[in-house]
Amino acid sequence: MSTQKSSPVNTPKNSRRNQATLSNFLFSIVIALALTLMPLPSNIEQYQPEWLLLFLIFWVVRKPETYGLGTVWILGLILDVIRGALLGQHALGFVISCYLCQQFHQRAHLFSMPQQCILIPLALLPHFILSYLVYGLLDQSPSSWHYWLPIISSTAIWPIISIVLGGWRGAKTF
Repeated sequence: MSTQKSSPVNTPKNSRRNQATLSNFLFSIVIALALTLMPLPSNIEQYQPEWLLLFLIFWVVRKPETYGLGTVWILGLILDVIRGALLGQHALGFVISCYLCQQFHQRAHLFSMPQQCILIPLALLPHFILSYLVYGLLDQSPSSWHYWLPIISSTAIWPIISIVLGGWRGAKTF
């Protein structure tokens, strides 16, 4: 007689936890899209963080087995459509940035908040460089250094996003 043990994946407790995580993910993405599309006064518009990318970085590092690069690609395409950007521009930039972050997901739990705040601008840079190149190809190249300001504001807002999405667990929230 063999005894079957229930797989930890299929237990009711894990099922509820997965549903809660999915609900949290969907809710956070809706919030990120709302923040992304929220109009800002013209004098601070240039500082608008890359909300959606920051939220995606959090989820890709936190739950890489659930929210992978396919999810990032689809949400990037949705943002391309909403913003009227070249189809695939945000999607590709987001995927590259999230891929780099995903490579650190096993070590990310060890990073303190100051260390995360050093890594976030490095993670955002590929997306901004790719977008800059696309704008250049379309003859819409940004002419001032203000184009790069969202990297600074995104880095500044990262601790709040990480703490809110991860729950309060001290400085290490990935």
